Amino acid sequence: TDRLAEGVDVLVIDFFVDEVVEESGRELRVVGLFGNEGGGGTDRELVELLSCGPVVQPADGAGRDPHGVDVAEPLTAPRDRVDDLVDIDGLEITVALAPLHVRSGRVVVIDCELFARISAILSGVSGARQRVGFHRHTQEGLYRGNLLTDPVLYNPYRHLSHQLVSLADALDSRTRPRVKDGRASDGYLPPVFQPEPGEVEREVAQLHRDHPVLVGKPLVMLYPSGGLLPIRAWPLEHYAAVARNLLLDGCAVAVIGMPEDRPLSQRLRAAVENDPRFVDLAGATRSVRHLMTLFHRASLLITNDGGPGQFAAMTPLHTIVLFGPETPALYRSWSPNAHAFFTQLPCAPCLTAYNHRTSPCAGDNQCLQRIQPADVQAKAREMLRQ
Repeated sequence: TDRLAEGVDVLVIDFFVDEVVEESGRELRVVGLFGNEGGGGTDRELVELLSCGPVVQPADGAGRDPHGVDVAEPLTAPRDRVDDLVDIDGLEITVALAPLHVRSGRVVVIDCELFARISAILSGVSGARQRVGFHRHTQEGLYRGNLLTDPVLYNPYRHLSHQLVSLADALDSRTRPRVKDGRASDGYLPPVFQPEPGEVEREVAQLHRDHPVLVGKPLVMLYPSGGLLPIRAWPLEHYAAVARNLLLDGCAVAVIGMPEDRPLSQRLRAAVENDPRFVDLAGATRSVRHLMTLFHRASLLITNDGGPGQFAAMTPLHTIVLFGPETPALYRSWSPNAHAFFTQLPCAPCLTAYNHRTSPCAGDNQCLQRIQPADVQAKAREMLRQ
């Protein structure tokens, strides 16, 4: 799950937007998503899950919700021919270069990457007449060409969700730099994941059949992996200390993650002396949707900064997120059930858009190491009582 958010953080990489003018008002539709596996995989799944989510639609004069998407449509075979797909080998990205010129209305590309050059190039060759994305303006470095028609200033002091909304607002802005409307900086309520009728009950029943020890116990999920950025991981011994105390409190503990995270889970199992109430779910979830249904069974998630914390924000699950090399000021979720731990050191946060998320700390992430297990345990107990 965390692989999705490595450089995305707000669930979208790049997408085509086809804005069609109709008598009833303008309709904004996501008609294609840049992602791996030919427009499928995790990226496509998130578009399907969040077809009415926030962040991309600019306000217009038709009285529509300024932060909702009317229709989200992942790439499908009828729309795109085989020769419309360009595979960029080694970059795990496939782009649909659809025949945009034959569509009615205004066609734009919104590039949601921060300063990736490949997405700027793909935007430039898309054929769209309007191309919106982040631009360096007067900043040194971060060069990505001049392929954008509507460059937006990246603001390191502003939550990333607000900045992505600014990309959409830039569609009709003519200021320099784009978007000087003074939009309020309040948080956005996360979109709510709506399981199908009986879906949660069905998946939880299967979970209990696979792991009968979970029945009747509060379930705390742990995500100890740092994903592609190991420096974002809270020390494993800290997770072990919290897991031992949770087990003493009568909880069951489950580790979630990718298949390659199983060694971490095995080390945690050894640290809790193979307690039977410790369950390894690393690699056991079939999809983001499956994981989010299981979140409805859990009582608490303790996670490093990454995908699971953002996914949990779309469910009722209480969540503790451990930040260090990146800051909650930019990347926390807006869930009222989430609590962020962050140690403000002179060097933290060290992963930024300006260094392409490359830390100088050589693995010594004191910002995370100094978050004490006792403090996390106390917050976990408080949230479990809720």
